[in-house]
Amino acid sequence: MKIIESVQNTTFKMFKSLLSAKGIKQEQLFILSGKKLVEESIQQRHELVVWEIISSDCQSMTNLPAEKIIQLPNAMFKELDVLGTYYNLLVMKLPDFYHGDLNKLPQKAELILPLSDPGNLGAMIRSAVAFGVKKIWLTKEAAHPFLPKAIKASSGACLLAEFYLAPSIQEITSSCIALDAGGENIQTFSWPNSFRLLVGEEGKGVPKQIPITPISIHMEPGIESLNATVAMSIALYQWKPRQSS
Repeated sequence: MKIIESVQNTTFKMFKSLLSAKGIKQEQLFILSGKKLVEESIQQRHELVVWEIISSDCQSMTNLPAEKIIQLPNAMFKELDVLGTYYNLLVMKLPDFYHGDLNKLPQKAELILPLSDPGNLGAMIRSAVAFGVKKIWLTKEAAHPFLPKAIKASSGACLLAEFYLAPSIQEITSSCIALDAGGENIQTFSWPNSFRLLVGEEGKGVPKQIPITPISIHMEPGIESLNATVAMSIALYQWKPRQSS
């Protein structure tokens, strides 16, 4: 086990960089926290674990080489444990992010997400994976799905998704399905075999240049719109039973 006690240590600085999207992209690593996710990953994704970080009060749970088990003083550990789990942290290899072409036809169900809030993004990913959508396009506006807050909100679903890099939502010109108050009632909508469901950008909605097939969710008068994650979840819930019909 390696003990680090200085905040100036280069390895510790690298760990701290993983709390930002820039650091995650540069190092191709991310920090996983939370008792359930950590224990599951040690058992099921051990080949992706690069370091285990423990506090002075914790015991190692991995079979990593001694130099890959890092013990930190409690104060330094808390700087990395931004979600306050007080449990061992794992530094893991970042899954591949793919490049694709939105001008090509979709394959089965795909989702385009421009959400800049990591909590909203993570919650959306969790719903998407839960309903069987694994191909997720992230526009340039989107938060990084492996930020600690996004991982927590996804309940680890980010580890099960396939992420594709998309341009800015302002540059998308390919046809998508999108929720719109003036669209066809989602309960009677005939879902195509393959489609892309576009979620509007937070506070801005869907840009006008994108050709959309609008669908709507019936609501009681007086409510302008639903939370984007709730609306998308309802849409995928409506689609799910019809995918094999």
